[in-house]
Amino acid sequence: MSDYKKSVDELLLMAQQQLNALEQLQSTAHPMARLSFIHAAITQQAHAVQAYLLEITQGDSAYHGNFAVLNATTPGVKQDFRLTEMRELAQKQSWLKELLALNHQLMDFGRPTHTAHNFIASSAESLEFQNDWHAAKPESLGEILCQLRALIQQHRNLALEY
Repeated sequence: MSDYKKSVDELLLMAQQQLNALEQLQSTAHPMARLSFIHAAITQQAHAVQAYLLEITQGDSAYHGNFAVLNATTPGVKQDFRLTEMRELAQKQSWLKELLALNHQLMDFGRPTHTAHNFIASSAESLEFQNDWHAAKPESLGEILCQLRALIQQHRNLALEY
């Protein structure tokens, strides 16, 4: 397991623990305490996104080496790999576009997410022009996006209540 993947898993676990604590507090805690927990979970998710995008953009040299050998030695497979690569890249770019939009909203929550926003913007830009990229799982990023959307909505609802 790469260091990047490990850090993403650890950050997601911490964010999940914060969400679990938030669920336990829902009925009893003061709205400001709940807002504070949501803010912490959002910040944690933003850091997980940073680590995840670092994995996508940095890649894995062994993976790239194997891919190059496969491309050079098996022309028939090369075309299939290229199509798959292009489809996966398109999906990642679509996730990144949504992430950029979400991060504009996250910037309201403070400086850590502003850093995440800058990182995500530069990662999205480098991915657009990058042909050689790491095969990270798009569903991990999808999961983060789902949680971020839900957290932002919760934050809005609570802010309106309070």
